[in-house]
Amino acid sequence: MNYVINNTIINLLIDKLTNTKLFVKIIIAFYKALFLFLIVFGLFNIKAVNALEINNDKFIDKIAKDYTNKFCNSMAFGLAKESAMKFANKENNLIFKKKKGFDSLNKDLIANKIAISVVEDCGYLVDLRGEDGINKFREDYISMNNSIS
Repeated sequence: MNYVINNTIINLLIDKLTNTKLFVKIIIAFYKALFLFLIVFGLFNIKAVNALEINNDKFIDKIAKDYTNKFCNSMAFGLAKESAMKFANKENNLIFKKKKGFDSLNKDLIANKIAISVVEDCGYLVDLRGEDGINKFREDYISMNNSIS
């Protein structure tokens, strides 16, 4: 009888141990899957956001370079500063308004990039130099765009 009781107790312990081991294996597998899921999808989201920011920066640089070329050429042909700004702005709007994402770009960042580019490339034509020149051109550019809108 003692043998049967001991055997029953041993069987119960083995069953509990087996169930516990199975439960632990399931929990470990769940955490592994969760960790893998977070790693894979977490990295993709970060790259997508970074790619979007890089594309926006490149797009803003392209807009600023194009505006600067038009503005500087207009100044070289003898147009007044305001006329050259209006011409370059209208041309840029015709070209870039059709591009996807143009309306969602940060207008202050565009104004700053354009001001830096213009002052560096042909600021001497309109007597704009350094930070003061950049700030002055940025203010003129923003006020011109506000009056157009």
